[in-house]
Amino acid sequence: MKQSINLYIGGAGDFERFYVYGPRNFILKEVKIPFEKILETQKISNYQSHYLSYKDLKRDTIWNQLPNPEACTINLIGYSFGGWNAAHFSSVLNEKHYDVDLLITLDPVGKNMQSLFKKYLYNNIPQPFAKAWIHVSSVSKKWSIDNLIALIGGRWIPTVHAKGTFYETAASHVEVGKMFFNPQMDNHINLSTVLLNCIEATLTPNKLV
Repeated sequence: MKQSINLYIGGAGDFERFYVYGPRNFILKEVKIPFEKILETQKISNYQSHYLSYKDLKRDTIWNQLPNPEACTINLIGYSFGGWNAAHFSSVLNEKHYDVDLLITLDPVGKNMQSLFKKYLYNNIPQPFAKAWIHVSSVSKKWSIDNLIALIGGRWIPTVHAKGTFYETAASHVEVGKMFFNPQMDNHINLSTVLLNCIEATLTPNKLV
């Protein structure tokens, strides 16, 4: 049986300080911790997860946290800068023969920042590679410093030709928990349910989900 691994990738000022901003641990507190409480109630084992900075996906040390490709499947949940880098990293994983079951990009940002932060951000528009990709874009009109930062940083909105499932949300850029747990889909399923189904499919491959 393969192990299921989740990588939660925070944006600027999430995992670590970004100039005078943060760390605020949005994706840790609003996504990872609540979701893993759900896993506890489901008594799911043979599972592990890591909370990372978007910078970690460009560091060689990331490979120390992953088993061999044949031993696991990977789910990527990236927010803001972390969503941009996660989309790129899905292709890197594929090149190294890892199975990426699910890629979730939550209001990813980075289109205007590649040259300024080229040490930490992947260049060019991402070309994701995953069995399933769900992308959520904030279209909030509410004034906040976080929405302004996302606008300046360059929200990445994939073209209509990209192979993924795309949703828009009224949640602000900072409201990552609402993006993940509030229903985004026409059938009222939220992203936590999709991720749970992916994990269960890996750990119990004969189970219908």
